[in-house]
Formats: sequence, C-alpha cells, structure tokens
Amino acid sequence: MRFSLKKICPFCFISFKPFCSRRLAASIGTIAGALLIPSFVSIFSRMISHLEVAGSVPKMMKNITSIHTLEKAKKHVKRPRWIMLSQLRIGGVPKRLLLLNLMATTIYTVGVLSTLYASTLEPTLSKSILMSSGLINGLAMITLAVFVDPQVAILTEKVMKGESTKQSMNKMVGTLVISRLCGTVCAQILLVPAALYIAWICKLIP
Repeated sequence: MRFSLKKICPFCFISFKPFCSRRLAASIGTIAGALLIPSFVSIFSRMISHLEVAGSVPKMMKNITSIHTLEKAKKHVKRPRWIMLSQLRIGGVPKRLLLLNLMATTIYTVGVLSTLYASTLEPTLSKSILMSSGLINGLAMITLAVFVDPQVAILTEKVMKGESTKQSMNKMVGTLVISRLCGTVCAQILLVPAALYIAWICKLIP
C-alpha cells in the first residue's frame, strides 16, 4: 500500500491541519464539559424538582422559561473547585471500566475523522470508506451500551439505596471524565494509522 507522503505527514503539510484542529476541539470540549459538570448537576437537580411539580415536560418548559426563573438559574452556576480533583483516586473504580470508556471515546473521536482522511488518501474508494464510519462508531456505541453504561447505572442505584456513598459516585464520574479526555488524546495519535488501516481494508473489499 503506497500513499503520498504529502498526504500522510501530520506535521509538515497543510492538508492535515483541518483534522488536527477538529481533534484538538474534541479535547477542549471534554475539558470544558468537565468544568461545567457541577453547574449542570445543580441545574438538572432543580429541573427535576420543577418536573415533579409540573407533571409533564411541556408544562415544566413553560414554567422554567420565564425571565424570573432564568434569572434564578444564575444562582445554580457553580465554579469547579480544586478539592474535587484532590478527591479523585483510581482506587475503588474498576480499571477495566476506565479502559473500556477510553477505548470507546477513542473510537468515537477518531472514527469519522479517520474515514474522512482515508477518503482523501483513496479518492476512488471514497464512497466505501465514508460508509464505513457508521460501522466504526457502532462498535464504540456497543462498547458503551454493553460494558460502561450498565456499570454506571448499577453504582447509581447503589447510591440511591444507600448501599454506597455519594463520594464513590463522584469519584467514578470524575475518573470517567479523565478517561474520556485521555481517549481524545489517544485519538489524536491514532488518526493517521486508523486512516491508513481503513483505506487498506476498503481496498481489500471487492
């Protein structure tokens, strides 16, 4: 399998720069999401209280979209604190769960971009390559649905029943966010190898 070095080199050529910026945006978005977790937990908790009073989502949306309610929402915005990071420890959180979450995030992040990049390496196979992105993302979705989400749901139920502490839930959420960030970083490393592999596989398909 031969490809032009100009298309492959991730450091020296302009054709690779759009993909670099998109992968970097994934990592920045993950960091921003992690910083907003305390605020969204507080806001969603308040929204659940409004839903219990309203009885339906349309009525709740009608109530919370008033100017007075939106002004009150500012009180629920919370700044992330360093103590949250100091409480994070891998101990107590299954390493297998973190690894699977990392793998799924890596596949999600690199899936579409690698197929787009592979289509530029093999323009004649672009249709087949682009259609494979759904299969790649499907693998990540199955990993999350079968292995990651059930474990998180089980821990959430234990916390609600009082069988586990709230701190253990916070620790799992924090470590999952960190593993997701690591997954976006791994995707930046694997973009070119994944694109080459996808292009090679599609060449083998008759």
